Amino acid sequence: MGRRTVEVPVGRPLIGLAIVLVGGSLAYFLTTSSHLGILRAPRLASTPTSEPESVPAGVAHEVAVAINAVDYRNLDSWLASLRPLSTDRGFLMLQSIYVPLSWSLFERDRRVIQPEQVVAEDRGVVAEGNGWQVRLVAITIADVSAEPDAFEMRIALAREDDTWKFTSLLSQAEVDALLAQTGGDE
Repeated sequence: MGRRTVEVPVGRPLIGLAIVLVGGSLAYFLTTSSHLGILRAPRLASTPTSEPESVPAGVAHEVAVAINAVDYRNLDSWLASLRPLSTDRGFLMLQSIYVPLSWSLFERDRRVIQPEQVVAEDRGVVAEGNGWQVRLVAITIADVSAEPDAFEMRIALAREDDTWKFTSLLSQAEVDALLAQTGGDE
């Protein structure tokens, strides 16, 4: 079965509330399909794409580690680690939505997670289109003072000048709605 492409109605943007567990804290933010830059989306196919999976999977891994490696004392350093991995829209989402909703929790909890404490395992593509993917990444954070924290992230990536970059975090409900809206849920 090959890939089929379906038009996304421009007048019906996908809007949702993402609930993401990051470093043991919940972060809520609004997201829309415009974060992905989606105008066309394919139905999911049982055959892999022609692109090597290691390239976007590696970027999703880097993004997952960078988002979860938090030192509450240095927001600027955290943002600087994510800037080269993000599209302009992705970075704007982090600055204007994610940080205001999450950073105060990190400060309250005095959250310090080193990159080596974050184990990220790419579980593959859950939705994709022409120049974008949503990848499921399993995260385990080893915390010396508590049980390891395990959760999943759905990381949206887009191709920008032949480079895969972060655009948004999505909830499973948003991925489901995206697939239903684009006809990918058969």
